[in-house]
Amino acid sequence: MIYVTGDIHGGCTMNNIVEWEEGKNLTHDDYLVIAGDFGIPWEFSITEDDLIYWIESRPWTTLFVDGNHERFSWWKDQPIEEWHGGTRAATFQVLPYSALDERRSV
Repeated sequence: MIYVTGDIHGGCTMNNIVEWEEGKNLTHDDYLVIAGDFGIPWEFSITEDDLIYWIESRPWTTLFVDGNHERFSWWKDQPIEEWHGGTRAATFQVLPYSALDERRSV
């Protein structure tokens, strides 16, 4: 199943995903697409590290497409790797199932 959300803005509304009831039943076969304004990392804080770890520990695949509230200067310096016939930012190393599209090709 594919689920789509957006405007997470880092920790501002991340609790909506953390408390997402359906998320408790998702598996590695499911996808959560954050369509713009993921906003992590933004402040490079311990709280953001915790959110990244939480996302990485989910069984589903998290994908996001950049919006206008992203740390572009940081993302452009991240390594790119091939992934499912496209490319992704190879940033969250403990998170093998997360990907960023930032106008590349997922």
